[in-house]
Amino acid sequence: MSAFVRDNSLLHFTEKLGTMPNFSWKNTTIFVLLQALIILLFLKIEAVLVVAGACIIAGVIQIFARHPRIWIYTVVAVSFFYLNFESEGIDAAEVVTGIFYLGGILIWMFWQTLIRRKKIIQNPGDWLVIFFLLVSITNLVVATLNSVSVLDWLREWTLLLIILYYFPIREYFTLPKTINKLLLSNALLIIALSFYSVYQYYARISKGIVYAFEYRSGGLGINETMFMAGIVFGVFAFTLSKKKSTRIIAGIFTAIALMALIITFRRTYWLFTLVVIVGAIPFIKLAYQKRLIMYSLVALLLVSASAYSVIGARGSQLLFSIVAMRFESSAKGTKDISLYARIVESNEALQHVSELPLSGCGMKSPIAFYEPILKYTKHNNFIHYGYTGSLHKLGWPLTILFFLPFFYFLWQGFKNVLQVRKMEPLMAIIALGSFCTLLGVLLSNAIISQFDMPMGTIVTAYCFAYIQIVKKNQKSIPQVLLN
Repeated sequence: MSAFVRDNSLLHFTEKLGTMPNFSWKNTTIFVLLQALIILLFLKIEAVLVVAGACIIAGVIQIFARHPRIWIYTVVAVSFFYLNFESEGIDAAEVVTGIFYLGGILIWMFWQTLIRRKKIIQNPGDWLVIFFLLVSITNLVVATLNSVSVLDWLREWTLLLIILYYFPIREYFTLPKTINKLLLSNALLIIALSFYSVYQYYARISKGIVYAFEYRSGGLGINETMFMAGIVFGVFAFTLSKKKSTRIIAGIFTAIALMALIITFRRTYWLFTLVVIVGAIPFIKLAYQKRLIMYSLVALLLVSASAYSVIGARGSQLLFSIVAMRFESSAKGTKDISLYARIVESNEALQHVSELPLSGCGMKSPIAFYEPILKYTKHNNFIHYGYTGSLHKLGWPLTILFFLPFFYFLWQGFKNVLQVRKMEPLMAIIALGSFCTLLGVLLSNAIISQFDMPMGTIVTAYCFAYIQIVKKNQKSIPQVLLN
């Protein structure tokens, strides 16, 4: 004990604590619960229920600490609910989900860096991510000066913390067996989101509440980035997998995700999903290129048949007429009313940027502009053009700092793609999938902001992790030519 007093160092104390023979999770948990019980009884709160809840939470933490992959799988499952909160306010379910989602990664980062003193920063991209998140806290001052509440600011800032999940994913999913399980859990999540999206569309069709102006203003989409990621990974899984059973499963999965993406009526995602997949064709072998093209045609036919069988003749007719209308309106350029509305919105945001170029106006800071579709003055803190929105909220310096790690990992991903023909199938699939998806996120962000919603930051976290997993595997295992 004298050693602790003599050193008088918290850091040295934590190091000694981790090596003390009597220290254990069990003893610590019991001690904390006893202290909580004494305090709760003293305060005369509903002690039994609170202590019971604390015991359950302590047990869950114990399981997650011993089996961190179970924690990640649970996070994937909870993502279904986290991605589908659509209310403007904050309800109890959203609070609980947010605490689990964000509390878990913050506890993990704290434990790894300050208690275990493990080096989790492995490259310049890691430094850039951490540095941005720390510096971005200063944006709270700017937002407060522009009449944004602390709670509203935190609600948007904490979305960026989701990107930190790439640290534990990269740490615990390195072997092919664990990577396959993670990919499967992600696929099940996307399937669940897809069926929920189809259900929402069918419910609207059945109730007759789908109006033409909703499609002209951009559709009824949600979770489009997840569907885009599913299609990209699914296409490459079908193209590069050697097992016929794997290709069949990948084909069905991709068709489901494609159906969900189509009924979002977001032409931005349609376009950029196609662009990134076509752009990857030169990097794979000729035999696989032919398979990819043939499968794409089959997938379109399968989606058409599925649409007819699932939503019926009336729903299918409406679906395909709206898709045609969306492409037709794209050809009109600035005459397209939804595009014109976003230009008006963007111009107003850029006016604010010109006034505050260094600091921006703060996260959740609203703008007011005349909405040409609904014909009223709209007050909105969501700016569709993502890069314009970042400048409006963060200013030039923080915006540049935010996107620097994206371009770092995109470059690392591109170097992985250059080696795809020398990789075994699994690594080739996630190399192409992670690079193309991350590129799709950055391209789509020009039209629809990706980082004001959980779907963008969740997909980003996986892309960052997969890019580094591929890089690590190529250094540690022999490179095998695809046959």
